Amino acid sequence: MRHLLLALVALCIGVGASAQNYIEVNGYAERKITPDKFTLSVVIVERDNRGKTSLQEQEQDIREALKEAGVDIKSNFMLVDNYATYANRKSALATRKYEVVVEGAEQLNAVMTALGELNPYRYAIKKATCTKTEEIRSALRREAMKSAQKSAMEIAGAVDQSIGSCIYVCDYSTDSGDVDFYIGTEGYARRGESKARATNVEYAVIEAYDEAVMEPEPIEFSTQKLTHSVRVRFALNEK
Repeated sequence: MRHLLLALVALCIGVGASAQNYIEVNGYAERKITPDKFTLSVVIVERDNRGKTSLQEQEQDIREALKEAGVDIKSNFMLVDNYATYANRKSALATRKYEVVVEGAEQLNAVMTALGELNPYRYAIKKATCTKTEEIRSALRREAMKSAQKSAMEIAGAVDQSIGSCIYVCDYSTDSGDVDFYIGTEGYARRGESKARATNVEYAVIEAYDEAVMEPEPIEFSTQKLTHSVRVRFALNEK
């Protein structure tokens, strides 16, 4: 009988706790982000004619310019393609394609300026990424919880009550990983190419090679925004 009474008491305490008064609110936080890591594509060519500049000479010039701009050549400068294109039986175009990884907007500006002075056959930003998204998401989660707490305090205070501890949290955000940005312009100083041709993968416009260099276009990135939402319950303190 004694054990039965203890069980009934425990049951009553549990029911009382489940009937605790609480307030439920939503919390939200957002932040605009900008890219901090960039991947560039650089193409150099060597024509089969007099007065040509060899691929080796062009590559060396690019290496030196990138070093001065602060790029880690060993890790962030890679040859990704090497091929030849033929305009006719008497004319050929040897081509090399590189990728350059640039860290930070300041280094990007230095690299773009250096490439503009060297004037390779073609160079463009292929990819822009924000690598600090996990750190930002953690901060947004805390901000969303603070927002929910503030709302709960204001609502409870309006009826002369106060909130206690947090008793329930539902986290709605599931995104993870780095965020990539849309590149609003395909390339810079596209030598002898129209905008339509500049978006092609192949570079076989031999006849246009000696035409005037196009003016660089402004760097444009799509706007990215990270958000975080929570639903939270706070216990209401008794008066």
